[in-house]
Amino acid sequence: MARVAKDDRSTLVAFKLRLSKVGGLLGITPWYFLVMIFLSAQARGEALQAAKDFSTLDQEVRAIKKEVLEINRELLQLEEELLYPKAEQLVIYISVPKDEPVVLSSIQIELNGREIVRHHYDRNQNRALGLGGVHRPYIGTLETGDHSIRVSVTSQGQDGRWVERSQEKAIAKVGRPKYLELRIARPSAGKDPQLEIFEW
Repeated sequence: MARVAKDDRSTLVAFKLRLSKVGGLLGITPWYFLVMIFLSAQARGEALQAAKDFSTLDQEVRAIKKEVLEINRELLQLEEELLYPKAEQLVIYISVPKDEPVVLSSIQIELNGREIVRHHYDRNQNRALGLGGVHRPYIGTLETGDHSIRVSVTSQGQDGRWVERSQEKAIAKVGRPKYLELRIARPSAGKDPQLEIFEW
């Protein structure tokens, strides 16, 4: 027991000598050096806790953003249902084949002689369409009865020049939603894109 106490005292003396040596090099006393070590450890612990708190806060912010986006999506759907009742809706979609994408420049749509859509496509929109995306340029209301729609599309031809295609179609609206798909595709390899109108 006495030997253990003696060893402990020897270790303590050696530690004090090391502190004195380091303190002498730094121009500070050993006790001040101990205080610095304690404060440094405390500051490090506080920094780790702050980093942990920040990570938790970041997760909470992301969750709130996701919830806000979901609420916004629901509000947009509700707004569409209020402005455009299902039974009166006319919805127009545009698509291109995924296996052989077509580069679009612009599209113009007229309903009963009145222009309802004029849209120019950029690189990102063409890329999205080429990956299988669908563009919805129009949603509105349409009375029951017979109507006509005219579509003009400008797309890039086989040789790189811009080609315009137009098509007019008679459509009948009854008491349910009317969906139109404007599909721009090449009829065969090496041919210029053609426009087709499909009713759902």
